[in-house]
Amino acid sequence: MTISRSPVPRPALVYALAGLLPFIASTALVFLSGEESQVAVVVEALYGAVILSFLGGARWGIEIQRMAPRAGVITLTMAPSVLGFGAALWTMGGDQGSNAASGLGALAALFIATGVWDVTSPDVPDWYPRLRIALTLAVVSLLVASVLGVLLA
Repeated sequence: MTISRSPVPRPALVYALAGLLPFIASTALVFLSGEESQVAVVVEALYGAVILSFLGGARWGIEIQRMAPRAGVITLTMAPSVLGFGAALWTMGGDQGSNAASGLGALAALFIATGVWDVTSPDVPDWYPRLRIALTLAVVSLLVASVLGVLLA
């Protein structure tokens, strides 16, 4: 028995890959910018929060297409935005070393959680989990690298 899988639509793939560029650049700058690496951490945290909001919005859009949107799912779609914003704020406060590392770590955990939700959901297009696995692995790897960069600085 063969399961038919549609390919990831080209526009979704192209823009998703392009969306990795700010993470790649920020992570590189954490290692290359010396004293100014905190700016790169803030940029990465803010961009991470924006992307988490985008992912929550994507799930919101899927859910509101239902005849009767489920209140619990609508509530969960807000979590990436609110928690991502909190993690980004945490990254910028207090002791820059420990706050930056724990804030970026929290963002990585949020990307994992939203990725698991998307991959295990029956409500998404059949190509979406494949895209989310690849993107989640890339983003989490970059965030973890930035955490290591902060801790080693």
